[in-house]
Amino acid sequence: MRPFQFLSAKSTGLVALAFAAAASISGVHANDSLQVTALVGRDMKSTIECWTLSQKYGNIRGMKIQQLGDLERTSYAEMPDDKDFEQGLYTAPNVQFFIILEGNATITFPTSDEILHVQPSRLYIATDNAATSELGHITVVHKGSRLIQFPFKDGVIPEHTATPGECASTAARTRDEFFARIIVQFDEIVQGPRLPTPTYGLDIRELPISKMLALNLLTLLAVAVAPAYAHFVWPKSTDTGAMQVNAIVGINGSSTVECWTLNTTITSAADVQSFGSIDGASYSYYTGTAPIDAGTHTAPNLQYFAILKGGATITFPSYPDNTLTVESGQFYIAADGPATSTVGHHTELVGGSLVLQLPFAGGVLPAYTASSGLCPRGNFDT
Repeated sequence: MRPFQFLSAKSTGLVALAFAAAASISGVHANDSLQVTALVGRDMKSTIECWTLSQKYGNIRGMKIQQLGDLERTSYAEMPDDKDFEQGLYTAPNVQFFIILEGNATITFPTSDEILHVQPSRLYIATDNAATSELGHITVVHKGSRLIQFPFKDGVIPEHTATPGECASTAARTRDEFFARIIVQFDEIVQGPRLPTPTYGLDIRELPISKMLALNLLTLLAVAVAPAYAHFVWPKSTDTGAMQVNAIVGINGSSTVECWTLNTTITSAADVQSFGSIDGASYSYYTGTAPIDAGTHTAPNLQYFAILKGGATITFPSYPDNTLTVESGQFYIAADGPATSTVGHHTELVGGSLVLQLPFAGGVLPAYTASSGLCPRGNFDT
């Protein structure tokens, strides 16, 4: 067995290359408008298009904001943990946005050889309903995946322009090929056995890398470059099937954090939990790489929010020992409006973050029970 080598200048440069590449793999957005990959019906056949929403971004304090409009019958779903969930051939049940928070899915089409690999924390649209597509599409959702569906209010599709094929269709391929190159180069650095030439679709978790140094560094790169492969997760639901969400709340005029257990339950692994209707949903993109200090403020709306890419740190002036680390791919609630908090909370976002805000229709909070502090944290998941 060959001895381990410590990191050389070559390997140090490789780590720098990895983080530079991580910064270059960006979300899907045009300079002035949001772009969304859409499932559509054309000539009664389902296919893939890239939609550029007609409404332009608004610009406020270094962030670009895209209004997504009102949504209804929003729902959250968890897939079984023991096997992939095959939905078979069907048309879109609603015209809607959808997001996979954790996991992934593969969509194929009975009338073409197109394949859509649905990636986590990206916004998609489905409009190939029975009125526009005869057969629809076939979906296989990876086991353990969690997803949100946002039907458009009254079935009104946002104005857009369309081009064939998915938006940024090379992003997933670029990531996999980048990982494959990194694996081979790390293997050479530590003088381990040369791995076979990698190909697209490679699952790095199954590679027989025996050198602990390379494995540790690859784990670091996985966290930095591909959250789909390695990330921390919050509990999906309690043992009784109820969803738990970290909530920013106002108590006695001061903002703090609680763990809310929503009273509606998930009765089986692939069932859905209603999130209700949404007023004035929005998508915000924080430009640049420098941290964005959003200052101290109360919640602008009573709402769900999620960071699709990036992250944030929220602190509480009245409780300096409390910190909420907002991670990508997780849902949170902000309920410390001016009616319940006079001070609010302080938010600092990672540069380049993508944020989804979903105000509750009519300002009506979901039914819940609360406990002080953060929800229990999940285990490290690969």
